[in-house]
Amino acid sequence: MRKLGFVFVLLVLATAAVADDGSTPIPFTDPYATPQVISGPGSYVVTRNLNPTGPGPIVVVECPAFPNPPADAVYIDLNGFTLANLPNFGDPVIRIVGTGTCEVIIRNGDLIGGSHGVLSDPIRKLVLEDVEIKESNQQGLLASDIESFAIRRSTFIGTAGAAIEISGGIHKSGVITDNVIRRTGEGIRIEFAQAIEISRNRLNEINGSTGGYGIQLDINSSCLLEKNLIENVFGPLGNGIELRQSSCKLYNNVVRRVSGEGIFVDGGTENCFLLDNVVSEATRNGILVEGKRCHFERNTTNSNGLIGFHVLLGATEHTVGRNSSISNNTSGGAPPCGPLFPDYCDLNGGGFNFSYTDNLFSGVLF
Repeated sequence: MRKLGFVFVLLVLATAAVADDGSTPIPFTDPYATPQVISGPGSYVVTRNLNPTGPGPIVVVECPAFPNPPADAVYIDLNGFTLANLPNFGDPVIRIVGTGTCEVIIRNGDLIGGSHGVLSDPIRKLVLEDVEIKESNQQGLLASDIESFAIRRSTFIGTAGAAIEISGGIHKSGVITDNVIRRTGEGIRIEFAQAIEISRNRLNEINGSTGGYGIQLDINSSCLLEKNLIENVFGPLGNGIELRQSSCKLYNNVVRRVSGEGIFVDGGTENCFLLDNVVSEATRNGILVEGKRCHFERNTTNSNGLIGFHVLLGATEHTVGRNSSISNNTSGGAPPCGPLFPDYCDLNGGGFNFSYTDNLFSGVLF
């Protein structure tokens, strides 16, 4: 009897602690019904696993109902529980509705199924930390025109579209760090961003029916891609890392076994620095260079299907130093290019690009 009384006291104290910390429990309707609608800032905590009771998301954050400016952000603590919207693949698990100064922070739990794990309209800030998103019918996280974002220590598995897509035409900034992405249609896509960092992410088994890229940056400036590991990227596009109309530093990334280019620097990309990257077993080129005024140093491009380091006609004012490229081949049909074929190719004939003459291509210094 004493032991039972002790357990009862502990349960009462635990219940009081949840109430006393100021968080609003989810679900907060009786009887429970979805969607659970959050219409004001504050702290919310999930208290059990949640499934839908009908069509629609499980949780909706209604930003237009917030004060302007908000007194505080919305903090959603998933508390280690699972929100599963498996029957409703046309609706996200968590939907953030509206525009303005709304700020949403989501932490510590699982989001399964639905069209998206999180689908967000334009807001001021979105933070996702320690969350697992699985089996989304489209993107895992899709956010349009959010001003700032942080996506950290999260896992994305089995999403049909990109694991993470930040889209829209307003300038945005943020970080995507220490995430695991596996068996998704695409990896990470960021559009129209300034001051963005994508670091220490692990991407594997990316296989999209329409794209299949690992990391794609479209119209980004002042961006850093550092220490990302990308392997097994397949699809109609199949590039490991794409820079499109961007200005970035790529440092110490590893790209292996992709169906397109290992790293692609497009014609609108300028003033980039690629340092200490390793690319191997790409079906096409290790590094394919368009654009202008980039510097390539200490990159390794070995055992790729076409040319290891390939500079296209019109790609000018690049500088190269201490790069190495060995055992590539052109069995896929690339034309011979220069005396160092097949490991190096500059279709400008070297007249408009500059070398420190310390690169080791095919066993020959260049």
